[in-house]
Amino acid sequence: MRFSFKYIFALFALIFSCFSSSHAQQFQWVKGGGTNQTSSYLNNNPEGVYYMCTDSNSNVYTLSIVGNTAIHADTFYRSGAYGVDLNLLVSSYDCSGQMRWAKLIGSSAGLSYPLGIVVDNFGHVYMSCASPNGTLHIGNDTSITGSLNKVLNLIMFDTLGHFNWIYQVGNNTPANRAATYTSTASLALDNTNNVHLIPYIGVGSLLTPTLISHFGNYDLKFNSSGVLLSAKRLQQDSSLVVTNATIDHRSNIIYGHGYRSYAFPDSSAYNFLAAFDTNGNRIWVDTLGNFYASTNNITGIAADNSGHLYVTANGFGYMLYKGDTIYPNYGSYISFLMKTDTAGNRQWWKQCNGNGAIGSPTILPGNKVATTGHFYVKEKCGTDSITNSSAGADPFIYMVDTSGSLLMLKGIHGDGYSDNGISMACDRQGNLYIGGMVADSIPDAVIPAYHSVGGNTDFFVLKYGLPCNCTSTPTASFTYSGSNPVTFTYSGTTTGLDSVAWHFGDGYTGTGLSISHGYTISDTFHVCEYTYSQCGVDSSCTDIVVIGVGINEPGYEFGNISIYPNPVTDELVINGLKNQTIYRVLSVTGEAILSGAFNKGDNSISLNKLSSGLYILEVTGSEGQKTNFRLIKN
Repeated sequence: MRFSFKYIFALFALIFSCFSSSHAQQFQWVKGGGTNQTSSYLNNNPEGVYYMCTDSNSNVYTLSIVGNTAIHADTFYRSGAYGVDLNLLVSSYDCSGQMRWAKLIGSSAGLSYPLGIVVDNFGHVYMSCASPNGTLHIGNDTSITGSLNKVLNLIMFDTLGHFNWIYQVGNNTPANRAATYTSTASLALDNTNNVHLIPYIGVGSLLTPTLISHFGNYDLKFNSSGVLLSAKRLQQDSSLVVTNATIDHRSNIIYGHGYRSYAFPDSSAYNFLAAFDTNGNRIWVDTLGNFYASTNNITGIAADNSGHLYVTANGFGYMLYKGDTIYPNYGSYISFLMKTDTAGNRQWWKQCNGNGAIGSPTILPGNKVATTGHFYVKEKCGTDSITNSSAGADPFIYMVDTSGSLLMLKGIHGDGYSDNGISMACDRQGNLYIGGMVADSIPDAVIPAYHSVGGNTDFFVLKYGLPCNCTSTPTASFTYSGSNPVTFTYSGTTTGLDSVAWHFGDGYTGTGLSISHGYTISDTFHVCEYTYSQCGVDSSCTDIVVIGVGINEPGYEFGNISIYPNPVTDELVINGLKNQTIYRVLSVTGEAILSGAFNKGDNSISLNKLSSGLYILEVTGSEGQKTNFRLIKN
């Protein structure tokens, strides 16, 4: 009976995939630009897309570094920049990849650094940059002279690219130039569409008539007319530098990450997460790192405005956060995406292993989180992996749902050595836009590639998603209930819905809006629901724990394992492991509470921080084999 059902489902899936393949999510287009310049400045700050955002009409806005020779970027061309090697190009593309407008921004006598770009609900596009000395040029719109010492800029355009205003921070003094010429700042919007520029500033900038800066991060809040509404220092030690920040639209609390700027006798360098209220008072701070602190860094933070934060980081060796440790599943390098509540308490973290890195997280519609980055040779994230046969780096896309379950791992193969995903944005339909740098051409298949104009690198922006005529697709989501059998019920949106398919994680599948499934052993199962429509496929996955079914004895590869005491109050002892393994302590809903590694032989873990209740100890061998133990915590 099950064989017949699986056969029918496979036949249905084949027919449907043929019917809908022209609308499936895939690479849609790629654009790019740059110069043929080679420069030491461009070695350290390559031509690439460093920040990007989208508006409600699925227009994308990018902020890129370009060089000083002839600039080619789609329909934009200029024979040269303004005399220095680092300039900025603000570009806008529509949903189909057509360039809408572009503005070249730079100084006649100093390097320009990108600091951020955002768009509000009313069509105001804000970008920030540090451009010291000389004449500041903003496309063909305006040139600003006579303010050589005003170097930190906030600029506003409308969505058609018309220049509206510029605000230059501080006063026109050498002290102001020294204090505000920074490459460390964030740009974010609050829930009233005020824009916040959050730079790290030195001593001596006259921020308001009554406020002179000291070392530290400042929250500079502006309205859409360019009026500085407030300037407040984030209250923490001046050695702590916030490099990136986001604002929760429920509370306007600022959440940021950064690093300690120098080591003290009592502490090495480290990365941190922190929260600040609307007056700049610090609410909490937590550190992240290990003994290899100089090789580890947090790369991004995002708030979902529903009580959760998502944090990305990369490093070497294990990582420590709030007393918990995450070890690489293999190798020495680790990249991870972590979900916390707004108090910084970890809910889960998911890792990728190889020798690559990931950047800032992006919140997508339909309870999804994605990021981009680069990898060499092989990258493994969860149960999936991608390979790179070239000698250099390739960009990739990594996506999970809000339970941490893997949804997608996709490489973007280029032909050059330095191909890297740097930034990401999404629109309201869930289309992804990836920005980065490319040395030769990208991608090498599927859609017409972008080919570099030469030099060190070029910038690129790529769309992955649906065609522009697919504006409404069902969003996948489901609930489950019961112990065994388990009943799964579709809870997503239904507009355009054709069918719902289920993969239960044990090799069996099913269809329908609601379905029950019985499991034959106790284990953790990765259950996925797939929502089909004429515009493509959406999916939602989660891990469920089934207990009390069959006998789940440890295999030979684990040895003769014993655990005690059980029930446990504090320390759990694990004896008899034949090989080194990794472990997770799971709640009955499948959420990972603790994780780490066991050595060969005898081990112990402390469970004194866990609440009383039922848990699962999941032990995983080097080849992925698993065994589970039911724990009762007193």
